Amino acid sequence: DDADDGGLMERLEWSCIRLSNKLETVCFHRRCLLLMVAATIVVAIIVAALTTSSAFEGRLPHISFGGESEEEFEAQNERYVKIRDRILFAEASEPASLESKGATPQSYALEWIVREDRAQIDPEDPYLLQRYALAVFWYQLRTDKTGKLTADTKWKDDSNWMTELGYCSWYGVHCYPQDGMPKDTQYDGNNIILELNLTRNELKSDEMPKEIYTTLEGLQNLDISHNKIGGSIATEIGRLTALKGLYIGDNSFQGSIVTELMQLTRLMNVFAHKNLLSGKIPEEIGNLVNLYALGLHENELEGTIPSSIGKCTKLRNLYLDQNQLDGSIPEDIYNLSLLADLRLRSNKLTGPISEKIGNLGKLELLYLDNNLLSSTIPRGIGNLGSRLEELHLQGNELEGHLEVEIGRLSRLKELYLSSNRLTSTIPLEWGELRDLKQLFLSENSISGTIPIEITGMEFLVALQLQSNSLEGTIPTELGKMFRLEYLHMENNNLEGTVPTHLGQLVHLEKLTLHGNGLKGQVPDEVCNLVLINNLAEFVTDCAGANAAVQCFCCSDCV
Repeated sequence: DDADDGGLMERLEWSCIRLSNKLETVCFHRRCLLLMVAATIVVAIIVAALTTSSAFEGRLPHISFGGESEEEFEAQNERYVKIRDRILFAEASEPASLESKGATPQSYALEWIVREDRAQIDPEDPYLLQRYALAVFWYQLRTDKTGKLTADTKWKDDSNWMTELGYCSWYGVHCYPQDGMPKDTQYDGNNIILELNLTRNELKSDEMPKEIYTTLEGLQNLDISHNKIGGSIATEIGRLTALKGLYIGDNSFQGSIVTELMQLTRLMNVFAHKNLLSGKIPEEIGNLVNLYALGLHENELEGTIPSSIGKCTKLRNLYLDQNQLDGSIPEDIYNLSLLADLRLRSNKLTGPISEKIGNLGKLELLYLDNNLLSSTIPRGIGNLGSRLEELHLQGNELEGHLEVEIGRLSRLKELYLSSNRLTSTIPLEWGELRDLKQLFLSENSISGTIPIEITGMEFLVALQLQSNSLEGTIPTELGKMFRLEYLHMENNNLEGTVPTHLGQLVHLEKLTLHGNGLKGQVPDEVCNLVLINNLAEFVTDCAGANAAVQCFCCSDCV
């Protein structure tokens, strides 16, 4: 054993001699060796520092090897820790999003606030979190994933954003006004943000940063409509308790409407139309008792319309059209006596239109078309006469007679009843609709003659009577309806000749009379509408050598 130990020591001694010789070859002086040892110690310290920072123990996102003293570095690190901890304490961001290796909008924003923002606001400043949130918004929607500005992420207007100026001067940011300032005046300072309005600003992102919801507690209006922002509506939106207006329409938001949104009882206007929202409208919608306007149209919503919507008694405008809603129209909706505009068109709604429709005495626009509504037109609709200007019931399964009470709608300008199963004759009382401009009755089973009383509609521009069972002759009195531009009467049982008096309709652009029992020569006065005036489409049964109608000026013969 002693021999072995002696041999080992001898080999170690020999190895040390060889190492010493090599070091002497490289370094010709003892100072060189000392410098090498010192450099090794410095590298070891740096490696240890990097290892510690990777565990996210409060170090800055990157290490500076020059340009700042140790004191400056420690001061910046202390600033970083304070701001980071304040963000986490306020639950403004998720901890993981602030990690230095995350390359997230949150980590970029934090570094900007700590190091790059020339304003260098105090970590205890009451408006620091709002400035941080806007920085997150910027990095999420204005830069690529590496934090760099690109042409693809360019905004239409980003004036003053990410400068040393107070964010109350940044484009689209409106703060609580300073003393003596008019509302909505922008100024160089930081204050409570009341409105963030970046509508039509070419914003693009697959996600809306939650920090806007978690930090802007005084926000009253959020308008990011008409952009290209996607993702879901985050549950954190429920923290915007001061919110009165939410405008996120015409984007690419998807997923369900979160119930947290229904906790914002100060909301007056919600427009989330033209998105990809799906699922049901929450029953909690009834909590929004201050709601003035609700626009959820052009989405992929399904299920029934919640009856609780009847609790939103301040509603003036309700837009649920162009979804996949089914079931009947809830009776509670007729409690909304202040409604001026109701649009439920293009859904899968079934059942009758209640007689209670007459309760909506302030209604100006009613769109129920392109559903599966059945039964008859309710008589109560005549009670809407004081204000109703547009009535759209086309594309349903309505049956029965044309309701006489419609004649009481004295302010009506547009009446659409096409593509139903309506019968009977055209009521003479409808001649009192003197302001009517559009009358569409096509594709029903309407019978009888065309009443001359219809000429009382002196402002009528478009008259569609095609594809019914009308009979008799074309009234010559139609020639007095001088504002007519579109007259469609094809596919009926009309007989006689084309009246000369139609030649007085000098504004006529389309006239279709085919598919009837008309005969004879088209008068020159009518042909002059083609040759001299604006009649571009004129169709009769003039095809073939033995055609019932002779027409040399028709655009098409059938």
